[in-house]
Amino acid sequence: MLSHVEAIFVRILRGTVIFSAFISLLIAIGALIYAGYVQFAPQPSANLSSKIVRFREATNPSKLIKELFPSDSAVYREASSDDDNVPYELRNPTDVSIYEEFNKFLDGALGASFDNPKQFTNWLYGSNSIPFRWGESIDGKNARNENNVNVLWRSLIIDYAKRLTSRSASLGAARKQKLNPTAFDKMTAPTGAAQAPYFLVWFFDAVQRELLAVSAEVEGAREQRAALLLTLPIALYVAATAFGYFIFAMFLFLMVSIEASVRRIAADFSIAKQNE
Repeated sequence: MLSHVEAIFVRILRGTVIFSAFISLLIAIGALIYAGYVQFAPQPSANLSSKIVRFREATNPSKLIKELFPSDSAVYREASSDDDNVPYELRNPTDVSIYEEFNKFLDGALGASFDNPKQFTNWLYGSNSIPFRWGESIDGKNARNENNVNVLWRSLIIDYAKRLTSRSASLGAARKQKLNPTAFDKMTAPTGAAQAPYFLVWFFDAVQRELLAVSAEVEGAREQRAALLLTLPIALYVAATAFGYFIFAMFLFLMVSIEASVRRIAADFSIAKQNE
């Protein structure tokens, strides 16, 4: 029969073994979950369609106006305080509709228009077009929404033109009063190798900056993902070690339990023999 001290020791040993086995099992499960996440988590993607608010903010005509007009001008103050109230819609406009929308803006703001649709198209696609590039890795070329960069910029450019048109009245009023002529000249100045008007080049520059920023963010996330993959063998090693300790602890617990049971049975048998 176990002595009182031996019984206490056995209980402590059992408790220690069970507790350490439970902790090791949790570690093994946690390491396996981490390894599964590292192995099967999806690759980071740009998901450009979820960033429309960001792109619209980058191409907000108020930024163009505040860049060109002095801060004490009425046009600047209106651009700072008013929203254009043009809701965004995914569009796939034709070149003609883009051309016509910009002409609405030019007519209202400057009393002018593009006279040559062919020249406008050449600014977009010609051999001497406005420079515009982006990271190929973020372009969902087969997508039908804004994840396809060609869909994105066309939808954004008609949106930009409509937002410019919504501000054409205040610009037209300032022009009629012959205010800030230098700002108007800068807005329409031929720019770059394409010699496209500045307000058109400004749009493509803004979109390009955001696309390159998104590309850098995605590449950074993919590098982090690659770094995590390097920790996969470590996670599996930790899981195997912890589970191995769990098996060992359970075996030790089983041995201690068997030993205690054998002693108890032997003591009971001894008492029974003495009572005969």
